Amino acid sequence: VVSARSTSECLSSKLFVSDGDRRVPRHRTVAEYLAAKALAQKIDRGLPVQRVLAMMSGRDGRIAEPLRGLYAWLAVHCARERSYLVDRDALGLVMYGDVRQFSVSEKRSILNALYREGERFRWFRNENWDAHPFGALGTRDMEQTFRELLASSEREPAHQALLDCVADAIEQGERELRLPKELERVARDS
Repeated sequence: VVSARSTSECLSSKLFVSDGDRRVPRHRTVAEYLAAKALAQKIDRGLPVQRVLAMMSGRDGRIAEPLRGLYAWLAVHCARERSYLVDRDALGLVMYGDVRQFSVSEKRSILNALYREGERFRWFRNENWDAHPFGALGTRDMEQTFRELLASSEREPAHQALLDCVADAIEQGERELRLPKELERVARDS
């Protein structure tokens, strides 16, 4: 339960600015983060996650573009439903949320979902080639997973699309990752 005092202190902080007689988040990401946290609390108290997703999805069943940030932060805050959420919009989770603290199995699930996106459409990142968000996947605990993916003999377009994501994760991730042989092998592969 949030007290009136803590709510007032939060609204008086630099996170919010005045808009007439209202207080609004200074930045959209702050609003998405806070809204997702509130939704996750409601889900933990019994609100069905499917009901929330139905409100966030378009006719095609995919998360509506303006709500991808909210969705990504929901996956961060709603650990109990995370495996279900990963499959709906893995790219959105990476681009708009923070997957750094996800478990290795959850990060592997994200990579598997990105592979499936690559099967559906090789250029699924065509509208957003930002590399830095993938750094959150590039953690020391993912080194073995990356090693396996880089050493794979697969060459189909979906695997190559996944390797684009892995390369960004390695480049933008923790500097302690040690994969020089594997990266050289991929770079030399015609």
